[in-house]
Amino acid sequence: MADERMRFRDLTGRGIGSLPTGPLNAITDVTGVEVGQVTVSHGDPPGSPGEGPARTGVTAIWPGHRDIFERPVPAGTHVLAGTGEIICMTEIDELGMLASPILLTNSMQIGSVYDATARYLMARNPEIGRTTHVTMPVVGECDDSFLNDSRGMHVQQQHVFDALDSATGGPVDEGAVGSGTGMICMGFKGGIGTSSRVVEIGNDAYTVGVLVMTNYGRRRRLTIAGRHLGPELTELTPEIGSGPAAGGTAWRRLGDRCRGNGRAIDQPSTGEACQTRRVRAGARRFRREATDPANWRWHSRRPTPSMRCRSTASIC
Repeated sequence: MADERMRFRDLTGRGIGSLPTGPLNAITDVTGVEVGQVTVSHGDPPGSPGEGPARTGVTAIWPGHRDIFERPVPAGTHVLAGTGEIICMTEIDELGMLASPILLTNSMQIGSVYDATARYLMARNPEIGRTTHVTMPVVGECDDSFLNDSRGMHVQQQHVFDALDSATGGPVDEGAVGSGTGMICMGFKGGIGTSSRVVEIGNDAYTVGVLVMTNYGRRRRLTIAGRHLGPELTELTPEIGSGPAAGGTAWRRLGDRCRGNGRAIDQPSTGEACQTRRVRAGARRFRREATDPANWRWHSRRPTPSMRCRSTASIC
């Protein structure tokens, strides 16, 4: 990892689940998948609405190759609950294909990131909207307004371009980076997480990768490797203070802010080509596994995926 932060298995010598990880234990273990992230962080609290501080960003995922518009891949979606938005979910469910990179950002800027991504793809392919069909970029969001001044609309078009251009295979930065910069999970700092597993089916081996943006959960429900630890961590709950996103007004306790009405965006991926029906079923199965308390991970950042097909899924 770029910031040299240790993972759960590095700290404890204990793995999660029974399947082996890929070489990087990241979504980029899937051949061709690339991730790029731009963090937008400036200004100090308390700030004022519309001026900062900014604690946000954008995360971009190229799913297998960069000519995704010309060569779409099978895709499916599943929604566990209904408040997190992903633009283009209806088209994916109708056509069963993914024809754009996947972008993640904050709730207030899902539209501006869509616009920037469409302009980026049109610049790469002058035939879009002329001799061929239009592009419908996939953009997902979570609400980071507890830490970020959402009214400032701090993610700019160039940030999106830079995330798409800088995407690469290899290690993926995790935590408070990119679109995860302002996220909260289980009453702790949330953000970006990633993991991979190698699944053997008959004589064939498949690498399954996932990238998550977490922004949900009550502290008291936190479970790590099967141990219910949330009730034991009350001393780590921040107290009421002056918050940047609140423009200097009193925050509620962070534990009360995350009462389970948050959301997360998950991007499972695999190199295996498969039918749309199986992709969608895989997305449903992934959501069940990721939301089962017995399977929750350290800070809920690294669920073990149990699906075999590329898909996008939303939990809110």
